[in-house]
Amino acid sequence: MLTELDYFRKNGVEYPVMGASPAVIDRFRAITGVPETPEGYALGAELPEGMTFDTEMADVIQKAAHAAHTPPAALTAIAGEFSKLMAKRLADNAAAEAATKKAAQDELVTSWRGDYERNASTVRHLTGKLAEAAGLMLDDPNIAIMANNPSFARMMIQVARLTSEDRIQTPAGLGDLRSPADRIKMIQNGTDPVWGEKYKTGNTQDKQAAYEFIGQLRARAAQ
Repeated sequence: MLTELDYFRKNGVEYPVMGASPAVIDRFRAITGVPETPEGYALGAELPEGMTFDTEMADVIQKAAHAAHTPPAALTAIAGEFSKLMAKRLADNAAAEAATKKAAQDELVTSWRGDYERNASTVRHLTGKLAEAAGLMLDDPNIAIMANNPSFARMMIQVARLTSEDRIQTPAGLGDLRSPADRIKMIQNGTDPVWGEKYKTGNTQDKQAAYEFIGQLRARAAQ
């Protein structure tokens, strides 16, 4: 004997348009496998490296899909295509970033020729010192971006040349060659001009930043 589901599988099913009766909706969902609740989709498409699963977005999508009586297979297919698109965009962005970085490096290699490695090391050193003097974290990604910018790199080389001449006074902190251990001591006893006061009497945010900076100095000392 044919069951009701067998009948509708054989003879088709009416899509629940706006104002459809509960019976039509129930029949359509039963045949197409639409879950009873939005959470029943358990949306969790495989994501490309570098992407994190957005639970808020998934919740919105599942609710919209459920309201539209979307079969699970259809939603899975859509989510899969979305993930592929995001993976392609991430890869394209990474490739463009790598190309930009290489072009900048090639420009400096051509300009500096045999002095490239020495000049690049000088730029990194000065950039780090300026960042410290400004109270910036050394792992700030913007610092690395600046150091790889050809125009900024050329300016830092000029700074290095000017500050090495007797007629130019080295700006305070720029020529600071204290070891990480000495810098930590000065921060902790409050004599460091940038971090001392933050460490000793700063607010919670300042103290946290000072602790993190000390952690960076310790990591450098261990290298």
